[in-house]
Amino acid sequence: MKRSCSARQPPKFRERARVWYERRGLKKGIRHLVNIGALTLLGHSDDLTDELDWALERRVSVDLIREVFLQTMLCAGYPRALHAFERLDDVLKSRKLRVAPRCDRVPHRATAGVFYRRRGRELFEEIYRDDTSLVMARISGFHPEFMDWITEDAYGKVLSRPYLDLMTREILSCCLLAILKLPRQLTPHIRGALRAGAKVREISEAISQLELFIPRRAVKAALLRLERARTTL
Repeated sequence: MKRSCSARQPPKFRERARVWYERRGLKKGIRHLVNIGALTLLGHSDDLTDELDWALERRVSVDLIREVFLQTMLCAGYPRALHAFERLDDVLKSRKLRVAPRCDRVPHRATAGVFYRRRGRELFEEIYRDDTSLVMARISGFHPEFMDWITEDAYGKVLSRPYLDLMTREILSCCLLAILKLPRQLTPHIRGALRAGAKVREISEAISQLELFIPRRAVKAALLRLERARTTL
């Protein structure tokens, strides 16, 4: 006996994810942003479309969604970010919505490169604190221009943008790095999230939610990093 087409189709993403939105410990808006970042990073197109539609239905700001795409680009690359923007554009059109992007502004009479490098260095210091010089020296040892790109482009142009608060950005960074299984980069961003005002429970909930995307053992490894980082802050 043949199954119907609908019987073979997996449930929509929102049906699989709904259980996480019934849990306490993390704002629902941040849960949506974490899922959007994860789906962008992993390239799960149909699930991303469903999540975007769901997030807009829940009144998550289009500006914040776009900020997540820009931040995820640092881990996923330009092609995945561009694809995510295209998916969002499709969803907005289906909802007959037009929301102009919010562009960053370089202060009057400021040189763009100098401004972004200074702003990036300030954020880098805010996240890494006493370890700033050590981390920058290590990265510069690999390639000095790479450190310049990180400071100016990643931290100065993207992570310092004013439209998404640092705490949410750092929680998102933790989740993206956990998906990529990069524990040495995950630990300082856990500390950065805590320094930016995130509670241990909030970071734990965001990482735990990644069971939607990665094996449970990978989630447990990231949670162990969280426990170690919070005790050595």
